[in-house]
Amino acid sequence: GSAYINYMTLLGTDNNSSLSAYGVKLSGTLEEFKFINNGSIAGIAENTNACSGIYNAGTIKELVNNGVIIGEATDSRNTTHGDGINNGQQTIIKLVNDGSIRGTGTETMGTDPGMGYGIFNIDGNIGELINNGSITGEATTGSFGSGIANSGTIGELTNNGLIKGKAGIRYGYGVSNDGTITELVNKGLITGTAEKSSGYGISNTDIIEKLLNNGLIKGTAEESFGIGINNTGAITELTNTGLLVGTAEKSSGYGISNTGIIEKLINNGLVI
Repeated sequence: GSAYINYMTLLGTDNNSSLSAYGVKLSGTLEEFKFINNGSIAGIAENTNACSGIYNAGTIKELVNNGVIIGEATDSRNTTHGDGINNGQQTIIKLVNDGSIRGTGTETMGTDPGMGYGIFNIDGNIGELINNGSITGEATTGSFGSGIANSGTIGELTNNGLIKGKAGIRYGYGVSNDGTITELVNKGLITGTAEKSSGYGISNTDIIEKLLNNGLIKGTAEESFGIGINNTGAITELTNTGLLVGTAEKSSGYGISNTGIIEKLINNGLVI
């Protein structure tokens, strides 16, 4: 297959329009195509409710980031979101991050949410996702800041670096899963923080078949519900040989909170 290697700064901006800003938009059938970023890719939008560093609208064999990918949106609407990588109902066969991926959303009217996602997989498919760098999602003034947000399917997710979600109000998730993850392996740090409530390292509302933690998964909230792993869905097997931590300044700090189903739980580590 063919490959494209980017060494430049690719910047897409959109101000005061109803359109979205993309640093790079990939479209069509690219099943034999490999995209490598060794530079900087940014989508920056002001008074526009959505933007992405990379927006995938097709099928791509492999996406590798060795540089910086940023999506940054600022708008008055409460649907404002900035995505580092947006994969909407499409397919990325393999995604490797050895650099930095960041999504930031700022809502300017104070009506919430102002969402930020490092990687936003909306009903799409990512076969394999490997993170050796940093993936960050931040809702600076509002809610829903996720390092990785998945409502589709991820086959294997391996974290050897940092996955971080931060929210200025509530719902800061390191990994937010509302879809299916076949296997999630953490050897690094997954953390979710919220200025008020609901800071979760991992939030699962649907299906994770296998979850293995050899690192640190941490949830922190300034007020309530700081939870390492919050499960309201189904986890077939959860194995912890590392550290699961939940801290909240006022109430409800748990290493694991389960109101769903965990079929098999093995803990050889520490849960706080």
